[in-house]
Amino acid sequence: MSKGVFTTVSNGWSGWWGSGNKDVEAATTVIIITSLISIFYLAWRFTSKKSHPQLPPGPRPLPLVGNLLSLDPELHSYFAALAKTYDPISRLWFGKKLGILITSPALAREVLKLNDVTFANRDVPLGGEVGTYGGNDIVSFPYGDQLRMLRKICVREMLGHQILDSVYYLRRKEVRDTVKYLYSNVGSPVNVGEQMFLTVLNVITGMMWGGTVSFDNKERVGA
Repeated sequence: MSKGVFTTVSNGWSGWWGSGNKDVEAATTVIIITSLISIFYLAWRFTSKKSHPQLPPGPRPLPLVGNLLSLDPELHSYFAALAKTYDPISRLWFGKKLGILITSPALAREVLKLNDVTFANRDVPLGGEVGTYGGNDIVSFPYGDQLRMLRKICVREMLGHQILDSVYYLRRKEVRDTVKYLYSNVGSPVNVGEQMFLTVLNVITGMMWGGTVSFDNKERVGA
């Protein structure tokens, strides 16, 4: 008797669940996803507070993405608004990466001049690791003896007074070519930014390899 009743109830439950209760399945899925997101959020908040017990004030971050969704394309205006709402030093979360925003000249002097060695190192993005020999270029190399040596070589071999004076004719030629190009296009729209980029690029490539890029071939270098 009990076995027959159990079979009847089981069949009834299976039929109820599988036939006409897709809404219940959808609601269950939403509950499961919401629960997982809540668990990840609580774990993230717990680990963030544990890893960074003392942080400057800032806008409340969202789970996983941090403050990325609230960033304004006009970053200078957005940072100025944050400085009015919070202290001159505030924090932003770019996903799991913490960013500290400095909006005071006095604090900028503390960071960039008085304590520049402490803040000299920086994280190398993936694009930098791929395009700059694993992040070992002079821009992203960690502060230390090797970086100081690279700077000395750069100054001595590329940016010294004698080197710059020796390529003065090259800089003058590129500036004159740019002025001539702009003058020849009087009355037509000209992208001044592209021309300035090409002028600087030609000066650098001329100093290093002796070659330049013409205005007609600027598309090859993405200008």
